[in-house]
Amino acid sequence: SAYQSFIWNECVKKVVKNNSDGVFGIPYEAGKLTFPVKWKPGAKLSTFPLVAPDIKAPEWQMDILNEVLKMEGMTLPEFVTDQHFYIAREREMLVVPQGLAVSPAEDDDLKANKKKITLSFALSKGSYATIILKALFEA
Repeated sequence: SAYQSFIWNECVKKVVKNNSDGVFGIPYEAGKLTFPVKWKPGAKLSTFPLVAPDIKAPEWQMDILNEVLKMEGMTLPEFVTDQHFYIAREREMLVVPQGLAVSPAEDDDLKANKKKITLSFALSKGSYATIILKALFEA
């Protein structure tokens, strides 16, 4: 399933690049995630399916998926294995933190002469706070 997520990330990277005016990358264990600087008007930002042998998706999504699989030297039938059962469920491409709260700046108790803030927010299942924080502060 880690490879399934990697393929999904690579597909979404292409969607982001196609639908934004400028991008920036955030490193993660398997490469870089891509974030938009500014979305183009009419950007396609709904869901994208996880790769699985029984995937049913619009042609534009299948084109992206097939391009990524070709770059990986893979085909859809190779996702049929005795060891894993892959499910083609939809995942949101756009993650919006809910209940974002920012504390007032205060003296940092770990670093002299520095300030700190505390952020709090909730994310949907499958999203990672560390990636959101990197995207917020490395943009």
